[in-house]
Amino acid sequence: MSQQDAIITALAAALPTELAGHAGDLAALLSRDPAAIATEIAARPVLAVALASLAGQTIAVAGAPLQFARHQIGTLQEITISGGYVHQIIGTAISIQLPPVGTYRDLASALELLAAMPLDDPPPHAPLPTPHRMPFSRNPHFVGRGDDLRWLAATLKGGATAAIGQIAAATGLGGVGKTNLATEFAHRYGQFFAGGVFWLSFADPQVITAEIAACGMALNLPGFADLKIDDQVRRVMAAWQEALPRLLIFDNCEDEALLAQWRPTTGGCRVLVTSRRAIWSRSLAVASHPLGILSREESIALLHKHRPDLAADDPWLAAIAEELGDLPLALHLAGSFLETYRQSPTFGNPANFFAELRDQRLLDHDALQGIDVTPSPTNHELHVARTFALSTNQLSPSDPVDALARRILARAACLAPGETIPRDLLFATLELAEDDRAALRQAERGLRRVVDVGLVDIDADGAISLHRLVTMFIERSIVDNQKQNAVIRGIEKFTISYIDDYLDIIIIQKIIVHLEFLTQQFINQPTDQTIAIMLLTGRVLTVLGDYPRARDTFEMVLRESKRLQEDNPDFIATVLHYTGALAFRQNDLNYAYRCQIEAFNIRKHIWGEQSLEVAASLFEMGAITYLQGNLDEAWRLQKQVLKIRKRELGKHHIHIAASYHQLGAISYSRRNFSQAHRFHTAALMIRQNTFGNVHPDVAASLFELGTIALEMLDLTNAQKQLEKSLEIREKIYGSLHLETAGSLNNLAINYCYQGKFEQAADLMRRALSIREQRLGLQHPYTQDSRRSLAAIEQRLAQKST
Repeated sequence: MSQQDAIITALAAALPTELAGHAGDLAALLSRDPAAIATEIAARPVLAVALASLAGQTIAVAGAPLQFARHQIGTLQEITISGGYVHQIIGTAISIQLPPVGTYRDLASALELLAAMPLDDPPPHAPLPTPHRMPFSRNPHFVGRGDDLRWLAATLKGGATAAIGQIAAATGLGGVGKTNLATEFAHRYGQFFAGGVFWLSFADPQVITAEIAACGMALNLPGFADLKIDDQVRRVMAAWQEALPRLLIFDNCEDEALLAQWRPTTGGCRVLVTSRRAIWSRSLAVASHPLGILSREESIALLHKHRPDLAADDPWLAAIAEELGDLPLALHLAGSFLETYRQSPTFGNPANFFAELRDQRLLDHDALQGIDVTPSPTNHELHVARTFALSTNQLSPSDPVDALARRILARAACLAPGETIPRDLLFATLELAEDDRAALRQAERGLRRVVDVGLVDIDADGAISLHRLVTMFIERSIVDNQKQNAVIRGIEKFTISYIDDYLDIIIIQKIIVHLEFLTQQFINQPTDQTIAIMLLTGRVLTVLGDYPRARDTFEMVLRESKRLQEDNPDFIATVLHYTGALAFRQNDLNYAYRCQIEAFNIRKHIWGEQSLEVAASLFEMGAITYLQGNLDEAWRLQKQVLKIRKRELGKHHIHIAASYHQLGAISYSRRNFSQAHRFHTAALMIRQNTFGNVHPDVAASLFELGTIALEMLDLTNAQKQLEKSLEIREKIYGSLHLETAGSLNNLAINYCYQGKFEQAADLMRRALSIREQRLGLQHPYTQDSRRSLAAIEQRLAQKST
């Protein structure tokens, strides 16, 4: 290897990947005089970027060192290159001053990378840059679209906003329309956007801020997770207005106002919009590109991807493509149908399939013509309906399994379109008997048939999702007079089981989108049954720690229940109970008590003073009076509750554990630590026997036992219990939940007592951040954490001096 080849190889290995191609240019600089170097760097800023990226490194060239050091001289940066290798070539060290641009290195590198983006043939697929937020992998069935990709590349490279225009089915199920073109573009061209690729769904305007905040998490901005969501959004928007080229994809953005609101007004971001909208206001400077149908050759290629066993020039594939008008979604579904039934001589035969398409009775069906639905100007929605019908037509109402599959589709279509539907929730809407294994097996067969005919997406856990166009089609084409009531009853039963028994936060997070969807469907015309769903929505929001939205929901339910359910005072008492429980969590103790006393009076009138319903109200009233500092009254109420519950439930019920927990808390406040320890130990035993070792209630008991040990300065035991509670809470709730904050807070105090001030400060900062975000600045828990952090930091400062 020559000396020149050795230096090029060494530099290429040390440079970042996107700059390694400039190793030869850098090597050539080392043999030139300083004036020539300065001239070359001024003309080729990428070389300055490459030099700056080497600062602090020592590389070996043919056994001799080559060192790069950076110094600040006023507002300028100076790179010094020294070492045995340089001395062999030049005889002295080389000093190079870089231009005074603060973000010079990253920006220059990014711009040169963007400049390398090809405008002719689309590049091969490549890994996405870091950072990125991209929920979709590339579609293996994607075909063609070369002209569309080239247009996007040219438009976005020039800095414009590109909008993929109107075709109703292009967002379709098959994954070869507008959204899939954007996905394909990201996986081919995203490699040229050094600032990252960020995908945002604009389908629901209410969650756009959450989408932006999620992009911030991908950006890994310092301290970002500790910010409130409004501050997170501002931080991301500020980053988007930097000069660094980034690719933003606004998927399903139908509203010009939303684009105007969230599109960066300056900086290096490129925005790709997918939308049904074909014409945009000139003030937005959007370059609109209507996405056309596939070419005939591309249509045939797409069908052949599904049936590679057929000849690529099979004339029936061309006939099918022509009959379907080369519409991407229709072609994908047709291909999926042929693939699903590839072993069936009847349905998998392309000629028979084409004959079905030509069936005039099928084309004249009302659902296929989209009656009562406004068609698109190009009439493409009618083609999509016809394609969907080819699948549902295979589900015979007279066949028991197929009939069940139709019911599954009808009930899935009542839930939030495009969102994951957990498998068990879907089955709950069928209202099967819990112990009827034969019926459950039949339901599994029905779900399999739904998947077979290609109308749903299914994930690795068996959860399904329906595209919104499929949902619309099913609503109009499958008759199920029981679907709405069945879905309401099913989701209510399913959700209550997860709140009361399992408390699986991951599942609950998937449920809430469907509860809120149903709430929005019924909000203008509430009924007794739908009010119950709204109440359940508030309960789930409470579990998730979203107290403001939960409060709004409960207040609405309370108003409507008093209007609609005057003859059902027990339900009103239930609403008051949950509303008061939430107000208690928000430290709105006076309002919480008013709600609970009103619920108590209603329940006492209906059920009597010794009922479990009354005990539930007394329990909450006792918790409130405890926080108000009236320990004697709290003790009296909780002892009364315990007496009722033991009589009605026995000694080992989970509600007995809750009563022990409250009595333990009162004992702790009375400084009777031995009594508090007994109550919390008893509660822990019941909870572990009922739920196992990983449950929020188990974590709560461990937390209290750790806190007692902390108060008694049994620091080893306290740390053990508090760490267990933290581990459980982070596993169940995640790292940003209020329950997690409680464990962090007390564990930090334990570390402080042990003199571990650094660890204590880190944990307390996390606790304070969560409480500020979730509870506000004035909540007592927030103030406690703030005072504790100040004390810890004071001790830390004293230690350092």
